This record gives sequence, C-alpha cells and structure tokens, in this order.
Amino acid sequence: MDTIKLLSTMIGILSNFAVVITLVIAIFQLRNTKRTWQINRTRVVRQATMDCYNRINKETKDLIDMVIVHEKKLTLSKIKKRQKLHRKVRRYLSLMERFSVGIRSHIYDLEVFDRIHGKTTVIMYKALEEYIDYVKCTKGDYFYCDFEYIVMRLKELRSERNDRYSPNFLEATTPLS
Repeated sequence: MDTIKLLSTMIGILSNFAVVITLVIAIFQLRNTKRTWQINRTRVVRQATMDCYNRINKETKDLIDMVIVHEKKLTLSKIKKRQKLHRKVRRYLSLMERFSVGIRSHIYDLEVFDRIHGKTTVIMYKALEEYIDYVKCTKGDYFYCDFEYIVMRLKELRSERNDRYSPNFLEATTPLS
C-alpha cells in the first residue's frame, strides 16, 4: 500500500513538473513568435516605405529634376503662371502629404525615408515653401501640415546625428538662393 501511495505521489509530482516545463516552453515560444513578428513587421514597413516613395518619385520625377538637377527656382508667380507646372507642384505636394500621413501613422518608416530621399525632400520643401505658404493663407492652415511636420523631423534627424552623409546639410538645403 505504501508503494502504491508513493508511486501515486511521484506520478502527481511528475505530472505537475511536466505542466510547469510545458508552460515554460510555451512562454519561450510566445516570446520568439513576438520577436519574429516584430522583425517581420519592421522589414515590411521598411519595404513599403521604399516602394511607396519610389512610386511618388517616378510620378513626380520631372518636377524633382527641375528643382534638384537643373536648380530651377520655383517662385509663386512662376508656378501660378504655368498651368502644367502648377499641376505638377500640386500633385507632388498631394502625394507627399499622403506619404507623410503614412509616416506619422507608422505605416512607413521615417528613418528609411530619410536615408533614401530625406535631403531631396527638404530641398523640395524649401523650393516650394512660398507656394505652400500661399496655399495655407488662402485655403487653410491644415494644408500640407503633415508634410511640413515630416520635413521638420528630417531636419532634426540629420542634425541629431550630425549628418554623417553631408556635414553641411542644413546649409545645403537652401537651394537656388
């Protein structure tokens, strides 16, 4: 009888031990799954950032080239006079505003965007700042506010890391002076 009682107690202890071990393994698996999910999500967000901006860049390449490559100054009067240019500017700003909303909503990644086109975006903002101010005055302060916020964050990111890519970034972002 004592052996049966002892055997019964040992089986109870072993089954409790097995439950604890199973629980530890389940917790370990849960942590691994969470870590894997976070890594995968980061990769997906980064890839989505590159894909989305590449589409924007393709669609607005003429305007970007006009400002960046050919160093054309885009004054408000020039934009308002030339209808085709006006459409390109509005399209660029519309796409960048949507993209900026995506960055602020954490759908896209600001640091990846900064590395692929941050400097160009700040230069484009400076070139279009007069037009943006005009739109804000005539249509409302809420126009292009997310785009302006992202440009401000891009400048902060670059100044925080002392801009390893271009030591004079903040001075260099005043094109066409």
